Amino acid sequence: EKSSSIYKKKKNDGFFETIPMFRHLDVWNEPLKVYPDRFYNDLVNNKERVNDKYDIKILFTMFGGGLRICPGRKLAIIELKCLMAMVYRKYDVELVDIDALLKTNFSVFITCKELLFRLKLRK
Repeated sequence: EKSSSIYKKKKNDGFFETIPMFRHLDVWNEPLKVYPDRFYNDLVNNKERVNDKYDIKILFTMFGGGLRICPGRKLAIIELKCLMAMVYRKYDVELVDIDALLKTNFSVFITCKELLFRLKLRK
């Protein structure tokens, strides 16, 4: 059974279809544009924010929300930023074939099955 972007499989099972949620024109201005600033806290309180139709705080669902929001979400983001900074400080990263199509897999999240890149030690 389908209701908007929510599917119900059985009596108590349900899941959100995240791709249509993040591409919905009623919610997002230019949903296909890569614009990570739309999730920043200072934009939530700004009157001239990118998405003025809904409260941005509740629209990014990676770590859940409400009472059951992930308690380690900030630590996870900090760890990822530190890892990326350490890699990019030490290495130059480039794609093997910049024009190749991404091989992706879709389940709950879209994941990349194969992404070939080169690491060159910085001088």
